[in-house]
Amino acid sequence: MRITKENRIAVGGFKLKMSISPQLKAYFEREDLHPCWVNDKNNMLFDYEQGGYTFVENGIENRKKENSKTGGDHKTSNTDIGSKISMVVDRREGTRAYLMCIPKEWYNEDRAAELQQAQDIDDSIMRKGSTSGTAEPDKMYNKTKMESATKRYK
Repeated sequence: MRITKENRIAVGGFKLKMSISPQLKAYFEREDLHPCWVNDKNNMLFDYEQGGYTFVENGIENRKKENSKTGGDHKTSNTDIGSKISMVVDRREGTRAYLMCIPKEWYNEDRAAELQQAQDIDDSIMRKGSTSGTAEPDKMYNKTKMESATKRYK
């Protein structure tokens, strides 16, 4: 594939350190996957794998399209010996972050469960001191109006 204005990667402009290439981003969108960087600390990689996340490997965006150029941010920043896309995020401790992905449907289900848990906590704070189980303004915790978790985090 020839480098064109549409598929080239800007060198001198603003760029996030842990960004991914346009080709890899298009792959995630095409395959309906949600990508994220996961630090290799405190069993986080194992926990994410148990939650359904899989490691993203070099060249994965080209497996469906035979003749496209790989290229991208992850090619120059990948310092892992294996084929998993990763980068060092803490040079002092040597912590490495790995690019992982999960089907968007599962990600959305997990996010909805997190929001529900946060909403339940907010509701229990609002009900504290109330005998009826509903928030009464004169008996509310700290007598302040709180935004619900679902409004805050959506």
